Formats: sequence, structure tokens, C-alpha cells
Amino acid sequence: MTNDFQLKFSHWQKYLLDFIFPAACVNCGRVGEWLCARCAGNIRGLPPMCFSCQKYSPQAKICPECADKYFFSRLIAPLDYDQPAIARLIKIFKYHFAYGAAPALADLAFANLPENLQKDLGQADFMTAVPLHRRRLKWRGFNQAELLAQEWSTKLNIKYMAGLQRLRHTQPQAQLSGAQRLRSQQDNFLWTGENLIDKVIILVDDVATTGATVNDCARALKIAGAGEVLVMVVAKG
Repeated sequence: MTNDFQLKFSHWQKYLLDFIFPAACVNCGRVGEWLCARCAGNIRGLPPMCFSCQKYSPQAKICPECADKYFFSRLIAPLDYDQPAIARLIKIFKYHFAYGAAPALADLAFANLPENLQKDLGQADFMTAVPLHRRRLKWRGFNQAELLAQEWSTKLNIKYMAGLQRLRHTQPQAQLSGAQRLRSQQDNFLWTGENLIDKVIILVDDVATTGATVNDCARALKIAGAGEVLVMVVAKG
């Protein structure tokens, strides 16, 4: 199968999914948008904090007391997964193959991102995404983290670059306990892209719960020479 054929097939696949699952607001059901402007206006943003101890931190930095647990220096999560509309929208995006929900999620998260963090993120060298294993990518048809990263890289005017590879196929993280998530992601990622020496990298995923996945990705990036890894997700679980 040629790359051109694969690309055309992917586009037809997306059009078919849009037909089967037409956009409707996950909160009020209004047809036409995954989250209408009225409902989006009622979403509460999450203040920046240390991901580990949840102390308020204007730059979303990991506290010095918590830093030895992580390979990333900040985890930025503008929204709270406990808000029902956010949880429903993310689940539709990931599990109902609604790739068209990516702009709505990306826009909503960015709208709740403080200006100082927008400025900090815009100074990074490039953005990359948590990868899916090829089996799950084939099943879903798209990588939700990659779609979000591409949306945010445009907003921040920084380059998106692929290069992380997932080495093993594991169970979906939502089906695992916290301890199982930590074990399943250990040494599961490898950087195969461009030189990372001293680069500041934004790593994107959809949700961070235990942080196991993004931490192992950040570890792979640091092993490859990255100077600093910042994590950005839509929501904190």
C-alpha cells in the first residue's frame, strides 16, 4: 500500500467517522460543536501547581522536594478531568474515534492557560507527543496526543517533531491501577529523532493521572540529551 493511498484512505476514514458520529455538545447536546461556546464558558480552569504535591506554582514547576521523582521539570494541565464535560469530551475523542474533537479540546485548554505559561511554552525549541504503539495506532486511526500537539504547536508558533517510539504494547492506562501504570511504562520509550542536546522540549499527552507515561517519555528524552522537558496535557486526572 503506497503512502498516497494510505493518506487518502485515512481521509475517507475520517469523513466516515464524522458522518457516523456528528459533532454535538457533550454538555447540552447542541448539534454542530463538540463543546458549544456557552458550555465552554462555564468550564473552570485549573490553577498551575506542582504535579506531585499540588502546591500552587505560577509556573507549574515541580517543587524541589518532589523533583527527584520526575524527569520533567513542569507539568501544565489547564483543566480538571473531574469536570464531567471534560471527561466526556476526552472519552469521545479517544474511544469513539472522534478525531475532530481535537481542536475543541486544544482550544479550550489553551484558553485556560495563563499568559505567563503561554509565554514560557513559546520559548521551547520544539514540541513532541507521547506515541501510541503501532497496533493501537492502527486500531484507532490517529494518535490523540499528536493531534493536540499539532494544534498547540501552531498556536505557540513552535515546531512539532515526531521521534518518540513506544517499544511495547501495553493495556490502556485507564484500565490499570496506579501501581500497574508505573510498572507498565518503565523503559517503554525511545527517542529516534533529531539531536536533542540541550534542547527545551514540550511533551504532549491528553491526560496525566499518575504521570507514569509522560515521566518515562521524559526519561527517554533526557537520555537522548534533552536539556529540559516540559509536559503539557489537556487535563489532570
